[in-house]
Amino acid sequence: MTSPAQATVSYTDSEQALADEVRDQCLASLAFFFRCAWKCIEPTDAFLSGWHIDAIADHLEAAHNLELRYLSINMPPGHGKSSFVSVLWPAWCWLDQPGLKWMCGSYDMTLSARDNEACRDLINTRWYQGVFRPDWGWTKTQNVKIFYKNTAKGHRQAVATQGKGTGFRCHRTIIDDCHNRHKATRASIRDGIDWVSKTLTTRTNKPKEEVVVNVGQRIMHGDISDHLKDDPDYVHLVLPAEHKTTMVCETPIFKDPRKESGQLLFTGLYDAEDIAKKRRKMGEREFEAQYNQNPSLDDGGVFRQEWFERKGFCYAERKPLKWFDEVLWSWDCAFKGDDSSDPVVGELWGRKGDDYYLIEEVRDRWDFVNTQAAFMRSHQFTPTVSTWLVEDSANGPAIISSLKTVIPGLIAVSTRGESKIGRARAISPLYEAGQVHYPSADIAPWIGEHIAELLRFPYGEHDDRVDSASQALYRLRHARVRINVGVIGGNRAVVRG
Repeated sequence: MTSPAQATVSYTDSEQALADEVRDQCLASLAFFFRCAWKCIEPTDAFLSGWHIDAIADHLEAAHNLELRYLSINMPPGHGKSSFVSVLWPAWCWLDQPGLKWMCGSYDMTLSARDNEACRDLINTRWYQGVFRPDWGWTKTQNVKIFYKNTAKGHRQAVATQGKGTGFRCHRTIIDDCHNRHKATRASIRDGIDWVSKTLTTRTNKPKEEVVVNVGQRIMHGDISDHLKDDPDYVHLVLPAEHKTTMVCETPIFKDPRKESGQLLFTGLYDAEDIAKKRRKMGEREFEAQYNQNPSLDDGGVFRQEWFERKGFCYAERKPLKWFDEVLWSWDCAFKGDDSSDPVVGELWGRKGDDYYLIEEVRDRWDFVNTQAAFMRSHQFTPTVSTWLVEDSANGPAIISSLKTVIPGLIAVSTRGESKIGRARAISPLYEAGQVHYPSADIAPWIGEHIAELLRFPYGEHDDRVDSASQALYRLRHARVRINVGVIGGNRAVVRG
């Protein structure tokens, strides 16, 4: 069965020869298809070539060929992401495999429906029908903009995050703007991620042939693109508006060709003046996130970036434990060891005079048995440490009960009636005053993620490191204050702070 649009197309012999040549080049190259089909979806705007468009095409073509099956693309607003990924790419894929079933989601159903309709309109054009002459058309029973089927058994369905689940399955999933950047909160970000991971991407038809593409600008740390970084299957194509030599995107098939910081992504559309104007209007934080795909780590407000950058903050050589005046372990436990819970973290802290040192950290998603094993390994590593602070929540009480005869000095720390933010703010002045010191990345490769969690607090995905550090520093600081009061005043005053 043919579509109504195809039946109206007739070419002269010379026109048909040209159409056949265009068809062959389009089928061989998605980038070439982009150039040719652009006039059908944006008839008033000329197609502007750019190396980043070719990079997008190459990655989407590889995804269609199952050379990479999970792709996340980050690029600035207004650079054609929806046109290329959600409109043109599916229309090109159907030329090769019209039986593919698509599910395309956004934070707003009107956006999903818009792209669904634009893809169908492209397929209905005289150009598409005349050049490619598909031997399939639309079914009469299901052909509306949010859900249409073709006669080759393919379909495309528009969905929205937080919408109802669907009973249909698919081969290809597109997530185009998972989050509403104008209304983004930590809660809405997490809800969007949950919907994608628990609803949208569970509808695959053939698991070994599924393809999932996420596309959008960065919003904040913990957004869908940040979440996908933890998945080793994903390839991340990151295209900032302004190049930074410290953030060069490289994938198995691409490396950002820009060599100098400040070089722009798409000078044919946005020159330096345009970018500067965007930065002024949006503000530094929003511009860096949405245009440079570099959301500020300093999203939380309790801890400040500059505190971790001052001279003397990091130490490059480990000190023996006997060098410190006081040493303790601080632990934050979890109820279970799966992906839905915070990791268990244990931190070894030391005090020397009025300065505080993070010495070591162990962290993972452990269940009760493996948490016990982590405690025992840490005890064997530091047998002279006699103070072990364990938050009196989750598995903490059970750990203390099971290990109190083999590890001396296990102390339950109650936080009832105290907020996490309040505890963090109570110890943040120590960081601001330069009294807290961390090991350098050379001797502690995990330190970057530790600092990142503190900077994101209280809006980050995890807060286990914040809890552990707050617990340790509160104890060490107040122990030091009590000692000073005793020496100066000659009595045992109760000091609160």
